[in-house]
Amino acid sequence: MIPVTLLTQHNNSRLQRLAPEIKEKSIALKSEVKKAVIQFGWDQNRAKKEYYNKLSILLRELYTRDNCHPMKNVVTFWIQVPVFVSLSYALRNMVVRTNNDLNSENHEVLNSLTNEGVAWFPDLVATDATWILPVLVGLVTLINIEIAYLNLPVVTTYRKWLTVTLRGLSLIIIPISSTVPTAVVLYWASSGALAVAQNLLFDLSPFRRLCRLPVSPFESNSPVTSLLKKFRNKYLNK
Repeated sequence: MIPVTLLTQHNNSRLQRLAPEIKEKSIALKSEVKKAVIQFGWDQNRAKKEYYNKLSILLRELYTRDNCHPMKNVVTFWIQVPVFVSLSYALRNMVVRTNNDLNSENHEVLNSLTNEGVAWFPDLVATDATWILPVLVGLVTLINIEIAYLNLPVVTTYRKWLTVTLRGLSLIIIPISSTVPTAVVLYWASSGALAVAQNLLFDLSPFRRLCRLPVSPFESNSPVTSLLKKFRNKYLNK
């Protein structure tokens, strides 16, 4: 997945470098629309429609010019999803089949699954009665969503609603996780934690230079501190 992630990061870097120009031109476009409202007597609905139509054309031209597009950033997601789903089903089927068909080979697998957990989840076949792992799954999912949202060069209406929807899903996944075997939930939690680490790593300036990624206005020598500052500015210091 690293090569695909690197390609995504290159695309994202170009988008981030483009962000100041997009902001400047969108402000100029708003000013033009305001003048048109006065000159031609447009109502608010007409003004909004004209603004978003022209902004859409502007964005398309800029993305083509710099060979970048936000949709390219979802390539990694669509590659990871089949892998994630396949491994989840494989782990679930391993638990279900060993329980339903206890031959000597399956008995050995079941024995290892029921005795090789750690800490508060010694049995990987059972569900997590403490709900610690399900909550962790929801938490790391939410953190990944917020990291992606806070690092967006431009926040569109579509992306706002998508983020709200994904936040809701990060809460829904908690009770769902409490009903599946711990082996599966452990995979979900560790996969999410690895994604958080990867997101932070690609915001780390020395690592980006190591991967020959271009300088990004969003990178930092301390990505955790930088993200916390963005979070406070966006949600707490309004």
